[in-house]
Amino acid sequence: MIHSRLVGRIKRHLKYTDVHHCIFTKWEKDGIVLKERRHHFPVFLSICLHGVWNICQGVATITRSKSIVQRAEASSYGRSERIFLNLVSYLFDLLEIGCWGLSIMMSLLTTFLPCHPPLMSSLFCRNDTFPLGPFPHAGFAFMEGVVMQQAVMGGSYYLLTIVLISVSFLFLECKTLIKGDVQKYRNLQVYEKVLNSCTKGRIFPVTMWIIPCVQIGLGIINIKLGQSNDVDKLRMLVFSGAYLVLLIFTMTTFSAAGEVNSVSKMWIQQCNRTVRTKGDKLLKKSLQPLKIQFGSNFAEALTPLVVQGFCISQTASALMVMH
Repeated sequence: MIHSRLVGRIKRHLKYTDVHHCIFTKWEKDGIVLKERRHHFPVFLSICLHGVWNICQGVATITRSKSIVQRAEASSYGRSERIFLNLVSYLFDLLEIGCWGLSIMMSLLTTFLPCHPPLMSSLFCRNDTFPLGPFPHAGFAFMEGVVMQQAVMGGSYYLLTIVLISVSFLFLECKTLIKGDVQKYRNLQVYEKVLNSCTKGRIFPVTMWIIPCVQIGLGIINIKLGQSNDVDKLRMLVFSGAYLVLLIFTMTTFSAAGEVNSVSKMWIQQCNRTVRTKGDKLLKKSLQPLKIQFGSNFAEALTPLVVQGFCISQTASALMVMH
């Protein structure tokens, strides 16, 4: 099911990442494979470029910004299964639109407002003018657009292709479990172990903490923009859209991860009702609920609500402190 609905989007996404050399994997006939070692150097170079870009943006934001909104602008850049798959598909579509939109916006911003933070060109401005001439100006505009595309595509590969698609597959497979189908459940347990070994140490914890923090920041920005006397509708639209996308992502990912645990528990309880022999009892006792782990914790049914509650409470606390 996932293959038929999302494989085209995943292939297109990996084609972009291969062009920009921002991840260590690519798409081949057999699926996603690791690139040869001789192709790793451009990826390391791309990662270093991202690091320099982020540092320059941070310096420009701190030294050139005059208000929280300006700093925010600088840092922003069955039936249920069908609905779930549609949400995942829409996230991939929004990713592609956002990737091109952000890169074009950064290039245009560098072209017309080179001294606006967090652009790297703003570090070279003197008295709100860019003194290096037209060719460096065009070079900065091109570089901002390309690096933005690399950053979005590289980061979204881990968030969407690895975390969201992997969790979605496990969730949808759990929904198709048949009572007493122990062999399929064993296969899902193996998949769960492989998934946790890949994501629980770094990728999922980063997703669990960084994305809600960004969501909190966007919530503060939207409220501040709404409270300002001169409301900029374009800014409101951009930041509100970004907040909505992050909300959909967090709710979709954590809901699917929590449902994996809940559905597996229900399946085990149903199987326990049919235990007749001692062998069946030992077999059922060995079946443990599936858990999507992040660090030493795991996602449960209430995890998405806990995450959103945390975001709302921290947003309110930050606004009270700022007020």
